Amino acid sequence: MMNSYVFYIRSRARRTAIGSLIALLMAGCAVMSTQEDSAALMKEGQALYQAKRYDEALVKFRTVTTQDPANWSAWLWTARSFIAKGGWADAVAAARKAFETGPQGAEVMQVFLEALFGGASQALANGNFLESIRYFSEYLKHNTANAGAWAGVGKAYLGNKQFADALQALLRALGTAGVDRNEVLKTVLGGGVQAFNQKDYSSAINLLREYVRQDQRNLQAYLTLAKSYWESGQRGSALDTFRDVLRIGPADAEALRFLKQML
Repeated sequence: MMNSYVFYIRSRARRTAIGSLIALLMAGCAVMSTQEDSAALMKEGQALYQAKRYDEALVKFRTVTTQDPANWSAWLWTARSFIAKGGWADAVAAARKAFETGPQGAEVMQVFLEALFGGASQALANGNFLESIRYFSEYLKHNTANAGAWAGVGKAYLGNKQFADALQALLRALGTAGVDRNEVLKTVLGGGVQAFNQKDYSSAINLLREYVRQDQRNLQAYLTLAKSYWESGQRGSALDTFRDVLRIGPADAEALRFLKQML
């Protein structure tokens, strides 16, 4: 009786061990099958991407990321596909996933930054200034040497009426290699005029004072700066600046009219 019981126990243990081994082998086969499927889908998606069939490529890459959310390569190619389509918000989201789950090397960083810059630029063009500021700011955390990004975030700050932040960003742009100085100075001048028109005379003074420091030949810049001083009650600075206007344009009627009021 005891021998039968021992035999039963041992047989049951063997069956359990064999069952566990079979389950383990099946699980391993399933993993291998999924990996093989993912590799095949990635290859098909990349071929479709090269053929510029981006929507079809996205179906392949999304299938992979659904099966394996940690597949950074699939996220990277998803981002590339959205970039090619001009779908910047989706490109940023996918590139961020690749950045978070993959090796933060040059390849991933390049795509991530391209997505951020493109998304920021599109948001700026569409008047979505807060979104543009967010994307440009994230871009600049990783790359401070891009004058275009500093100029872009400066424009976005101006659009959102954050004049002090705009001036700081535009000054960073002016101090960065490769900058288009004329374009950035045009933005500084435009920001000063914008602040003046919105009766933010303190911000107008800061922006325009920086502009005339860089370009001492622009009569309109001096005139708007002088009027900003006047409106803010700084009559001495206004007088000096109106004289600068007349130095450039001796017959300027508006400057002469103000000076007659002051003298």
